[in-house]
Amino acid sequence: MNPLSRWWQRRRVERELAAEMAEHLAEKIGQLREEGYSEDEAGALARRQFGNLTLLQEDSRAAWGWNSVEQFGQDIRFGWRVLKKTPAFTATAIAVLALGIGMNTAMFSAVKAVLLSALPYPEPERMVQLNQVAENGHLMNVSALDFRDWRAQSRAIESMAAYGISGVTISGDFAARRARMAAVGSGFFSVMATEAAIGRTFSDEEQKPGGPAALVLGYELAQSVFGTAGAAIQKRIRLNGMVFTVIGVVPPKFDFPQNTQVWLPNDLSPDNSGRSAHNYRIVGRLKPGVTVRQAQADMNIVAARLAKEYVDDQREGIRVTSLYDALVGRVRPALLVLLGAVTLVLLIACVNVSSLLLVRSAARRKEMVMRRALGAAGGRLVRQLLTESVLLAAAGWLAGLTLAAFAVRILRATAPADIPRLRTLAIDGGVLSFSAGLSLLAGILFGVLPSLHSSRANANDALKQAAGRGEGHSQRRWSQLLVVGQMALAVILLSGACLLIKSYWRLAHVETGLASAGVYIADLTWPAAADGNSVDGAYVRRAGSQILTQIEQLPGVQEAALVHGLPFEGAPDGAFEIEGRALPADPHLYPDADYSMVTAGFFRAFGLPILKGRGFTDEDQRSSEQAAIVNTAFEKAFFPNGNAVGERIRFFGFDRKPPFLTIVGIVPDVRNEGLKRPVFPQVYANYFQHAGTAMDASLVVRGPASLQPRIKQIVTFLDRDTAVNFESMDSLISGSVTRERFQTALFALFAACALLLAVVGIYGLLSYTVTRRTSEIGIRMALGANGGTIARYLLRQGSVLVAAGMALGLTGSLLVTRVLESMLFEVSATDASALLAVTGGFALAALAGCYLPAGRRPLIHQKRYALNERENPTSAQHARNLRRIIRYNQGLIAVVGMDVLAARPLEHAGVIAVDVIGVL
Repeated sequence: MNPLSRWWQRRRVERELAAEMAEHLAEKIGQLREEGYSEDEAGALARRQFGNLTLLQEDSRAAWGWNSVEQFGQDIRFGWRVLKKTPAFTATAIAVLALGIGMNTAMFSAVKAVLLSALPYPEPERMVQLNQVAENGHLMNVSALDFRDWRAQSRAIESMAAYGISGVTISGDFAARRARMAAVGSGFFSVMATEAAIGRTFSDEEQKPGGPAALVLGYELAQSVFGTAGAAIQKRIRLNGMVFTVIGVVPPKFDFPQNTQVWLPNDLSPDNSGRSAHNYRIVGRLKPGVTVRQAQADMNIVAARLAKEYVDDQREGIRVTSLYDALVGRVRPALLVLLGAVTLVLLIACVNVSSLLLVRSAARRKEMVMRRALGAAGGRLVRQLLTESVLLAAAGWLAGLTLAAFAVRILRATAPADIPRLRTLAIDGGVLSFSAGLSLLAGILFGVLPSLHSSRANANDALKQAAGRGEGHSQRRWSQLLVVGQMALAVILLSGACLLIKSYWRLAHVETGLASAGVYIADLTWPAAADGNSVDGAYVRRAGSQILTQIEQLPGVQEAALVHGLPFEGAPDGAFEIEGRALPADPHLYPDADYSMVTAGFFRAFGLPILKGRGFTDEDQRSSEQAAIVNTAFEKAFFPNGNAVGERIRFFGFDRKPPFLTIVGIVPDVRNEGLKRPVFPQVYANYFQHAGTAMDASLVVRGPASLQPRIKQIVTFLDRDTAVNFESMDSLISGSVTRERFQTALFALFAACALLLAVVGIYGLLSYTVTRRTSEIGIRMALGANGGTIARYLLRQGSVLVAAGMALGLTGSLLVTRVLESMLFEVSATDASALLAVTGGFALAALAGCYLPAGRRPLIHQKRYALNERENPTSAQHARNLRRIIRYNQGLIAVVGMDVLAARPLEHAGVIAVDVIGVL
């Protein structure tokens, strides 16, 4: 019979074994009876000769192979009973573990969704992104001409497709709404290896200039607009006023480029721009067996060839990046740092529980000694205690899953939109497996030290403990080391959190240059002209002027304006020439500046004064001479020795036939590119003078939010194919640092949990110390020590541990926090003020944890000792005699009547105290 069969039939086999042994024993007794022994003598002698029946049965079970399984079951049942007997300890340990395991599970689910999950496309390892790269390493988009050459000359890349991204208004037999649109080149869906879930993608005819106006919708958008995704096929909808027919719906999870909801061919309208117009992003699919490194080497050859042929391609290369790295490369460091931080929280939790188990092991030392005396091997005791630890970890895992599920919902709701795939995170099978393995590892980690310590308990120490001596020196030393360790880890986390908080505070308080309070914005789109690349300038001027006039007439509105290139949403940049100055031979050395198009009220709406010259006027709109206003950075960069007002500049490609723009005014600098980016030279052109070039605009209104419904009516009455959704300018600025706020909040939360666990650890250690040394504290008070003296003594013990933990933690933080440098803004990783704040805050919190047991417990023990004196006057008399004798015989053994007390002196506050180990 094999071991598995024996396991299922073990009860029958055990009964047969017992019967067989009983039969042999009876046979032996019968033989001894025949030899002349009495019934009792024969039975006793037979059992001695036959041996211990129970031991023989256990040896047989071990030989059959299921003894270890049964012992494991026994360990689980015994461990569960032990944990139930100490509900307070068990609840505390489970809560601590649930906190660490739950946070790690939630954070790992985020890392898995963003970093560990494969891209949702066939053979994602073959997908790459291609960029033009400047001499300084800056990645750029690609011109249409360069893209065509890349596609024709590459030997390593199987297929490439170009695409551009913009916001559009979609409308039809439903309310107009804003959507993210990608204009994609021929072969885009082939590169992505993605077919339409319903309908089809673009045909060759639809990807030619002048072809049928067709588009593909995202699955979620089709559902929300038409009720079901299938109902969208062959429906006609308007994009910026142009009519398109829906020919397909992509699969539900397809949203490339990120958050795109509408796709249409970008070849419908011809692109006649030059090689300096970096308008497109490029995605490609490698040939089978080709690596990214090989593709990079191939494209380097292409770049060198183009640099020899075209001036615009000189000093520029080609960068090939795996699509995975292109999508998650920016967020990978921050997510890994957060995962490391939450791992430290779990480690602190494990150290905390290990300290609790080590404390509890003192109360079980007699039990362990007794079990050793009865024959239990050290390994068997370690296994039993580790089983209890794993049971605790399993309970913490179950509780932690509940916490993780709640945390995942919060992460999905608060995740920044620019972190890809984070909103798809969930606790799936992979996350559950990771969490279960992590819990098992945690159970072994925090259980090893207490298990080894308890299994090696010394009988003499156990008897001393029973006599009132308190915990042994070895146990006390390990407990203190564990507490110091968790405090050091907490200080490291707090240091990182303090640095991030200071960094975010500085980032949030960067001077924007705008008076943004009370300003609201809404994106508008104008009906596209027949060519699809422009709008009717006359219509824009007429409709835009009417919109602004009617809004400004509303009571409470202070100013209204239109702008293309809104601050903090990124204005385009371009090369330009200054009238009367020769251009460099190398186009890469041409002057460069950002440019936006604004109406006259823009500067008044944002509180930007005209420092020199004048602002835009109504006459500018009717004048043939085009006007421009520049910022201070522009004047300093290009006219450092004089006034820029009156000078003329001309952007290349700003209009089809770009005229010169006369600079009529200077305004203060504005951080158009975001809070982290430095101020760049900025040119503001008159919006209405270039009305035919911008298909969209942002409406800027300074006034009460209560007027927004009325403003929406005004806009939609004049243009029904536009969606008006207001947002405050303050929220737009705040949204530019959403990722920094998100990672700072998470790190601060982890650090707060670490601080709480560290304070609980020092509190628990001192509380246990006071509890185990009740007799000693009572004797100290009987010998003249008051509550304050005892409290100072305990506080001094706690302060030493706090100081050691802080010193170790600050040393570690100086090394570890350097990984945060890429996440910091104008803050050094060794910022002295941040570390000082951590030192002061942690010291106060930790000393508060020391004060609670040190300040209150002595009073309790004093009351208990007074009660003992009333109940036992003989003991009280012995204590008074002892006090008198010690006064004259410091450090000697004190004899009181028939009682012998062994004592050794401990000096503190001028009082000689005794450490009583027993009374005989």
